[in-house]
Amino acid sequence: MARIVLDASTPKDVLIIKYLIPLLEEKGHEYIVVSRESTQTTGLLDRLGIRHVLTGWYGTDIISKYRATLEQETRLLEVFQEYQPDLVWSHGNVAVIRTAYQLGIPLLYSNDTPHNIPVVKLTASLATRLVSPEAVAPCKWVEHGADPCSIRVYRGTEEYTWAKEYINVDRDRLRREFFEEPPERLIIFRGVEHKASYSYGAKVPVREIVERISRYAHVAVIPRYGEEETILDGLENVTIIREAVEAPRLIASADMVVSSGGTMAREAGIMGVPTISFYFRDDVLIYLMGRGLPIRYVPMPDRIEAIVSRVMRDPDTYREDTEYLVRDFENHVEVLVEEVDGILSTR
Repeated sequence: MARIVLDASTPKDVLIIKYLIPLLEEKGHEYIVVSRESTQTTGLLDRLGIRHVLTGWYGTDIISKYRATLEQETRLLEVFQEYQPDLVWSHGNVAVIRTAYQLGIPLLYSNDTPHNIPVVKLTASLATRLVSPEAVAPCKWVEHGADPCSIRVYRGTEEYTWAKEYINVDRDRLRREFFEEPPERLIIFRGVEHKASYSYGAKVPVREIVERISRYAHVAVIPRYGEEETILDGLENVTIIREAVEAPRLIASADMVVSSGGTMAREAGIMGVPTISFYFRDDVLIYLMGRGLPIRYVPMPDRIEAIVSRVMRDPDTYREDTEYLVRDFENHVEVLVEEVDGILSTR
């Protein structure tokens, strides 16, 4: 039996942890979840009933990010000294990773965003094991300091762990979970994480895109930041999802997803939901597009509108049964448990 710290710094981390916990419990391991203050992250933890220790907050500019990291490291030092973990898992929180390294605690590190250079430069070299999808060439980690022998490559994506459950689901039933009067046509919109270190200050015409696509379907916006409500104020046929939700369930109920890219675009593509990425076209998205999943990269608002108008005429004809396209994917959390066993066996 081992003591393991699980780091929940983003909503995606929370979903990984949700699926990882039962596998760790089967092995007889103990765990605690540490988190940082963020409406979506802590709200989702609470919604899923996952107990957690709040150790920090989310900085939104260069100075506040650095201050937040320093303050979280101080709090984590206290938590780690009290809990005495045998292993730490993180998805890229600099504070968690540096604290584990400084205390000599083995670090299991999942990452699929080598383009997040400010974080990768500070963390890749510190991993005991770095778990990465095959879409990312190992050299991209090595050039930022990762030990080539530390990298575990797996087939598929992190999102497959949960997205596979929503292939060929009853969309109407799921839609009723979120709307008293479910719309006939539904598009999920997700903006750019413009306060993140890898896309800080990104400028995207969010209001223009949402206004254009709302002409053809009801648009449910899952906001990243509070100011998006102000940006979209006054638009008709648009709902802002203000409470933390298990986003994959909402995505699975939709006719289409229009997203900056990243997690929700990948989830939707795996589920077979027609998807437009208008900002990112990273390694993983290119990999999934190459697999034939229904994802397009379209950065121009007028082209986005043209595609949406066409799909919304008959959404069912554009939705795909993707099960055969992803059946050979590995389950990310099962890979993590294998790596936990490997690390612990050497202690």
